[in-house]
Amino acid sequence: MKKVLKNLVLILSILSIASCSKNDENTSLEQSYLQRKGNRFKPVGFEFIGIQHNKIVDGIKQSLLNSQTSNNELQQYSETFIYSKVAETYNDQRDLELANTFIHSGLHKIPDYTTSLYSNLDNKDKLSKNAKLYLDNLLTIMLEDNADLEQIVQNIIKLENDAYEDSKLTNDDLLIIYPATSVAKNSITYWTDNYDVWKHLLSPTALLERGKTPGRRIGEIALADVGGAVGGALGAWAVNVWVGPGQLAYAGAIIGGAVSCSATATVYHLAASIFQWD
Repeated sequence: MKKVLKNLVLILSILSIASCSKNDENTSLEQSYLQRKGNRFKPVGFEFIGIQHNKIVDGIKQSLLNSQTSNNELQQYSETFIYSKVAETYNDQRDLELANTFIHSGLHKIPDYTTSLYSNLDNKDKLSKNAKLYLDNLLTIMLEDNADLEQIVQNIIKLENDAYEDSKLTNDDLLIIYPATSVAKNSITYWTDNYDVWKHLLSPTALLERGKTPGRRIGEIALADVGGAVGGALGAWAVNVWVGPGQLAYAGAIIGGAVSCSATATVYHLAASIFQWD
């Protein structure tokens, strides 16, 4: 009997130790995730990107309104204007070189981000499967025909919150996702308010609307902006000049890429004949 009791005590002790080890392991995993979450990038740290995007795009509009440029000179003017505004804020040489490249490229290529925000971009192999899923969801949100502006913005905010809570996403993933959502929220708001003004400014050479509603066109312009931001973020990441949220010294390529795509998409939809396309 004593032997049985001794063995029972031993078994219970082993089970107890195993249980504690399992609990310790779970606690360790939870603490590890919480520690990562404590250092996890938040959407608010990237909000400046979309805000600066809108300011530069509106500066181009004001230049047209003030007759500082004409439609026929808009492409070259925009290239110089966007770069000068980026260079006023950002001074890292590698970042500015990237910005210059993305600005020129964005202003000379016909934009098409209505099927993917990344498939035509360089360095897309750096995107994880999970990051691509969020970018695909963002595209779907932006092209929702039956949603009004407030609903679209709220859906983007929900996507940001979901990304923050998603433990499968790393900070490297968030470095791509949050610039995209920041530009998406700000851009679609800007174009909802300013599309008709741009249409009036470019109307002398405006093309037919080809049956699309203004809401759909606004979504497509904003998507071009988002695609430009994703391309800029991937490029900056590739050369290690994009190091974290709120890093005001390292976002020129992202903003430059987004703004140039913004101008190009607008002109393409309203007056394609005034730009030279590669």
